[in-house]
Amino acid sequence: MKLRTQVFRAGAEEHERLGAGPLKNKTSINPRNVFEKAAHFHKLALRGDPRVPLHWTLLYMMRTGKYYASAAWGIPVCFVSLLP
Repeated sequence: MKLRTQVFRAGAEEHERLGAGPLKNKTSINPRNVFEKAAHFHKLALRGDPRVPLHWTLLYMMRTGKYYASAAWGIPVCFVSLLP
């Protein structure tokens, strides 16, 4: 019992010292999920307004701070199909 308490306290102190990571509560946008995430954001945040094009939707998504472009966008297109 004493060991569990010590481990818990050490973990709590480390979390207090380091805090949450910079990507906490953010969603990665990659070539495989871009249309799914954009459609979801368009439906909920933009209320399905048909006048808002896809590139504006993506811009609004990035400006909210809840989404970020993953590193997969830097990989050439010929290698995207090889990603797991």
